[in-house]
Amino acid sequence: GVVNMHPGILPQNRGLDNLKWGILKGYEQGVTSHLIDAKIDRGLLIEKETISVYEDDTLVDLHVRIQNLEQKIMISSIKKLENEGKENLLVLPEGNYYKSVTPDLEEILMQKFESYKKEK
Repeated sequence: GVVNMHPGILPQNRGLDNLKWGILKGYEQGVTSHLIDAKIDRGLLIEKETISVYEDDTLVDLHVRIQNLEQKIMISSIKKLENEGKENLLVLPEGNYYKSVTPDLEEILMQKFESYKKEK
């Protein structure tokens, strides 16, 4: 199979612009690894992990932290598959699928980001 590193927490945050949708919807930020199937951001869950969000973070800070976590999880996911196989992996359930953030939502993203950081 093909292992995917998804820059969002599945199944809650599927699709595109996961960092932005996470802020707009108040979701945790993180990474999910999974064996893909024919549907978008579906398949067998290998692992997922969240990142911390701090009040002085910028969008770039979150993006870099997610990218670093993707690399870490890629290694641990491959090791998990090598050691345990895929027989005990759970199927990712249906979740929220998002398309690109629209221009009108882009305008309010930074306002929401300030309150988001305080909540997380």
